[in-house]
Amino acid sequence: MKHTIRMIGFLVVGILATSCHTPADEGAKAQSDKPGTAATQREKAMTATKEAALSVQDYTYAQKGEFIDTAKQELADIRAEIERLRAVIGRSSGAARADAEAKLEVVSDKWDAAKAQLDSAEAATEASWEDVQNHYRTARSNLKSSFDDAREWLSERIEP
Repeated sequence: MKHTIRMIGFLVVGILATSCHTPADEGAKAQSDKPGTAATQREKAMTATKEAALSVQDYTYAQKGEFIDTAKQELADIRAEIERLRAVIGRSSGAARADAEAKLEVVSDKWDAAKAQLDSAEAATEASWEDVQNHYRTARSNLKSSFDDAREWLSERIEP
């Protein structure tokens, strides 16, 4: 029940964030294609809200399959984005390329750690389920934070 209330709270915040409309939004709408604009920030907030709602949800052992499927999809999406960023980095040169490759390697290591935790979740028993879920969520959070930092760094230095 407690987690359901939290999830509803996250969803309400997300809805309010997207439904708020002020005269300033009219000007921001014209610049919505530019990074750092209100529309971009709103989109990031919506994504973060949706992710927070998913990560807060408690999956029972009976819902293990759903948890595994959701986690696999999240990791696949992040892996695809890592590969896209590798391609962008491959087109750059110089010191920025070396720094970007190092940052992306850290993200890849964290992805590997999250994948290892997901593999543990697949093998979890009912008795170990809560711990395994929490370990995966921690690894996923570390991955997501590292990934977001690397993507932001790359967008500022390599791909505006």
